[in-house]
Amino acid sequence: MIVHSDFLRQRVERATGLPTATIHLAWEAERRAATRSRADLGIAEGRVLIVTVGDVNENKRSEAMLRVLGAHAEIASVVCYVVVGACDTPFAERMQALCRELKLEQTVRFTGYADDDSLNDWLTHADFCVNLRWPAMEGGSASSAIQNAPR
Repeated sequence: MIVHSDFLRQRVERATGLPTATIHLAWEAERRAATRSRADLGIAEGRVLIVTVGDVNENKRSEAMLRVLGAHAEIASVVCYVVVGACDTPFAERMQALCRELKLEQTVRFTGYADDDSLNDWLTHADFCVNLRWPAMEGGSASSAIQNAPR
């Protein structure tokens, strides 16, 4: 069995007992200077920037993030949570409606698809990257590689 991450290799070995090898994704993330400033991105002075990368879907757990922010106004008031990725599904529409319901319009932003330069800008300026997955449906994620690229 061949997988793309050490985490998945260990899980597969435990679950199946099969010999398993890791071949990491043949893609190297390149970290470069941002082309836009935090102000250019619309991040207010003093806000903590939290970024999630990837298409907006249920397994990315963005609903959990929204509910936490909605339940803690004191945290939401100092955070800018930005979801960078395609946002054109019924689930994404529900997440945008949930933002309105929880009064998070000043806290949460969905960018939609972002080109490489824009993605680099968001990740360069991020104070935290949140990369939740449940269920985990893949053995390797490019968003993890980008977020963990050396600065």
